[in-house]
Amino acid sequence: MTLILHWSFPTFMPRRRLLTAAVAAGVWGTVWGSGSVLVSGPHDARIWWSLAVVAIVVRLSVMRLLGFASSRVRFATFADFLRLSGSMAGATLFVMPLALLVGWAATVTTLVEAAFSWGTLMALAAWPRAWREWRRWIDAPGQRKRVLVWGCSDAEELLLRSLRQHPENLYQVVGLIGEHVSEIGMRIDGVPVVATTDNWRSVALRRGVDELFVVSGRQTGNVVRRLRDEAASIQVRLQVLPSYHQLLSGDVRAVPRPVSIEDLLQRKTIELHSEVLSRWLEGRRVLVTGAAGSIGSELSRQILASGPRRVILVDRSEQGVFELGREHGEDPRVAVCLADVTQDARMDEVFACHRPEIVFHAAAYKHVPILEEFPQEAVRNIVGATISVVGAAERYGVESLVLVSTDKAVSPTSVMGACKRIAERYLQAIADESPCRLVAVRFGNVLDSAGSVVPIFREQIARGEALTVTHPEMRRFFMTIPEAAQLVLHAGAMGCGGEIFVLKMGEPVSIVELARELIRLSGLVPDVDIPIRFSGLRPGEKLRERLVDDTESLAPTSHPDIEVVHSQSLPEAEFAIQARSLVAFAQGHGADGVKQRIGMLVPEYQPDCNRSACAQRVG
Repeated sequence: MTLILHWSFPTFMPRRRLLTAAVAAGVWGTVWGSGSVLVSGPHDARIWWSLAVVAIVVRLSVMRLLGFASSRVRFATFADFLRLSGSMAGATLFVMPLALLVGWAATVTTLVEAAFSWGTLMALAAWPRAWREWRRWIDAPGQRKRVLVWGCSDAEELLLRSLRQHPENLYQVVGLIGEHVSEIGMRIDGVPVVATTDNWRSVALRRGVDELFVVSGRQTGNVVRRLRDEAASIQVRLQVLPSYHQLLSGDVRAVPRPVSIEDLLQRKTIELHSEVLSRWLEGRRVLVTGAAGSIGSELSRQILASGPRRVILVDRSEQGVFELGREHGEDPRVAVCLADVTQDARMDEVFACHRPEIVFHAAAYKHVPILEEFPQEAVRNIVGATISVVGAAERYGVESLVLVSTDKAVSPTSVMGACKRIAERYLQAIADESPCRLVAVRFGNVLDSAGSVVPIFREQIARGEALTVTHPEMRRFFMTIPEAAQLVLHAGAMGCGGEIFVLKMGEPVSIVELARELIRLSGLVPDVDIPIRFSGLRPGEKLRERLVDDTESLAPTSHPDIEVVHSQSLPEAEFAIQARSLVAFAQGHGADGVKQRIGMLVPEYQPDCNRSACAQRVG
């Protein structure tokens, strides 16, 4: 028996494995010893104990072959249950013919020993986890907060398990909130469903709940705002738990956080067609311009998740390239390039070296008021850069190029928007003759991107200053950075060339309400602790943006959140010549002349069309 246990539980075992071996030996000895009293005569006893040794050796051998040993069952899971059950059943079936030959007593003892062994080993597999959780519970300092969790799906089950793994999470989950009355009484990971979305407040008061948890991204912004207000009415704090995918990625732990502006603006969860992206990007060489920017950097991360052969990250910002190197420097698939996309010769070097098959062109200036003052730079960095990158893509056999555009290109009132419009039309003008599949993707503001309104508001709140809003009626479309990048990738996989895709942006958001929400999230009172000041529209700004103009219409695509623009008339091939001429013109002329030349290419460009009408209404 000692040799048998030594083979199954080798030398230098930790104490837990020694205990497992001792208990297993005790169970086997007790069962077979008890059975032996039914055997009479020394000849029968020798046969009996020979059968016992064979049964134990077979059982240990099968367990070893199936990989079930005490070192592998730190956590008792369903897979462990199946593995142990299979080993017990297999060993018993192997020994049963011998037991039947010996007699009915040996047969019964074999079955009893198998059942006892199964139950004992499962108990030994489960007790360390139960002990740890119990110790974590009683040793945790401070008073545990009582919480309800909104939802009762698989995502909530994963979060409940993760929540228990960290002793710093001092929460006692007293129940889950389901959608229907029929779900009340169900249990997920031992936690019951105790309320519905209609009566949760009364249940929370009755059970003395301190906080309400919702899962990030599972509810729309309207629902989160309603829950926040309902929770505040009964003095319960609303907290947000990481999403299912965030936990799987390993980037975060199940630690609740306060509600953020992204939660309050969250739209319906986008359904991703990951198989489409995998077929398009897997094993390919992909180049991203403007890779250090908000959209470019997120595009890079999501492209890398789709299994590309190589990702070339291009940016002209030295600091940006440094940060890209820090983030991706250990990934052998990533090449980081310091390069100016407006320089044809430098683009030739990059494309010749890396031979990309797919290009995402996200590099561009974006600050509207600044580009109103320096339109020459807008033309060079938006129109000129697009022409340069597209030219390199055509010369070096790129299969597909995706231009990241903006809603400001629709009926533009700014130089930035007009230049983006020219870039879109340039792609359309050359699409039929180009060997490269050229598409553009148009969307609105990206929430919390560098230099956007949300970081500016946060800085003003931190300094205790008034939040500056240009106009009380200002509204903008918003998307989160990951959402925008996901849809750009999907749109890029669509179309045959020459299309402009539009991402569904939902309803435009009032900038004044956005400012007030940020003040509330900071624990302050709008217009009391932090005032809001209106400064008037800046050069090139519009009160409201549109995703299509009067000459365009939208048609659905295979993705429910992406539409394609249909234009009444497409630009002629001569437009491409005029766009190149504009870039050359901008290098030697002043701001007024450049704006006038832009207007010749974009007749709908109406600079400052809103300012005179709106300035009188701004207090």
